[in-house]
Amino acid sequence: MKPPRFNGVLMSVANGDSAQVLNEEILFLLHKRAIRVVPEQESKQGFYSRYFIIPKKESTSLRPILDLRVLNRYLRKYKFRMLTHKDQHVLVKTDNTTVVAYINRQGGTRSLKLHRLAKKLLLWCSTRFLSVRATHVPGVLNRGADLLSRGNPLYGDWTLHPQVVAQLWQRFRQATVDLFASRENAQCPLYFSLADENAPLGVDALAHQWPNALLYAFPPLSLITPTLARVREQGLSLILIAPYWPSKHWVAEIVQVLAVPPWPLPIRRDLLSQARGEIYHPHPDRLALWAWPVRGGI
Repeated sequence: MKPPRFNGVLMSVANGDSAQVLNEEILFLLHKRAIRVVPEQESKQGFYSRYFIIPKKESTSLRPILDLRVLNRYLRKYKFRMLTHKDQHVLVKTDNTTVVAYINRQGGTRSLKLHRLAKKLLLWCSTRFLSVRATHVPGVLNRGADLLSRGNPLYGDWTLHPQVVAQLWQRFRQATVDLFASRENAQCPLYFSLADENAPLGVDALAHQWPNALLYAFPPLSLITPTLARVREQGLSLILIAPYWPSKHWVAEIVQVLAVPPWPLPIRRDLLSQARGEIYHPHPDRLALWAWPVRGGI
């Protein structure tokens, strides 16, 4: 099917509150890299749609809508068959050998309680999947499941993707010391840990003197303000990884000590991970992480 012809540039018109909502929507999409500014040489081609603003239901706020009704006429429609659970074989990976035995043998004789649980599970699966079986995975290789079984991942344990870290060093120079890290997510050979007493520089960065070198920090949210206070007091240089949430007090504190313009981290599905890449943050875009190069004594 051919794309629609160029019929000129359509302008979206908004005033007052509507204009502010539309402008915020555009800035948000630009930040997410869902859209880009059209270069002048490309402005006389392609397809243009209008944005318009409508009130939200049962609310006084406004909602921007992109009108794609005309474009929809040019989209090819495909028929597809949605896969269901009944089309799936299920493999349970666990570090518990008893669980493996009771699932694969469809019960057991040593524990009546476990036998009943296995029977209940297998009967439930029989109407939903083609098959279910279990396999043993050593605990040291099953870090993701082990971590989730102990509760939700902690904010301070996320690891930035190595490619993003490389971009950081290219933009702002490579840091010497990581202030809040673990053996798994440290970005510098020298680091302070939040809990590991075997960390090269010790536990609790705020309880130690910081070296007069370029520092790096991806701290828990509660430690952003104390970190900035230390930077101001001692005139230090730091690459700070923190969310750009304009309503939070730390954003104003960061702006006061900015050395050069900050950099919004690229949005990618694997931006943040834990358990050596077995767990990824489900919504890295909502964190809106930026790299803030700050320096005290400005």
